[in-house]
Amino acid sequence: MKYYSAIFIFFVALTFVFGQRKALPVKKFDIDLMLIDYCEIAQIKGNNKFSKFKRLNKSQVEKFVANWNDKSKTIVPCQQTYQYMLSLYYKDLTRKDYYFHNNIISDNKVYCIDSRNPGFADALFKSK
Repeated sequence: MKYYSAIFIFFVALTFVFGQRKALPVKKFDIDLMLIDYCEIAQIKGNNKFSKFKRLNKSQVEKFVANWNDKSKTIVPCQQTYQYMLSLYYKDLTRKDYYFHNNIISDNKVYCIDSRNPGFADALFKSK
């Protein structure tokens, strides 16, 4: 019986030590323009329904990537609602979504930056 108690205490101690991991800090990753296959944007309407997706041209994708990769942008709290969703499709067949609310750009609603350009997403969506 003593043997089982010692094993139980050992496993409880291991669980306590290894179960107390802290979450890693959130980090913004830059976008590599050379890895992008294409990009689409859609307006988010009521009840989280999307408008028809519009494919962006190369210059629009370059503007978005330059805006996201800009190191001078300020980190801000993320919004609860968003106006647009932009999807980047990579050449390795993966997809990454970004969300816009006025001047806020969000990386999957985890990492948000202030683009200091409130009409940026509107311009991307309405041009073309």
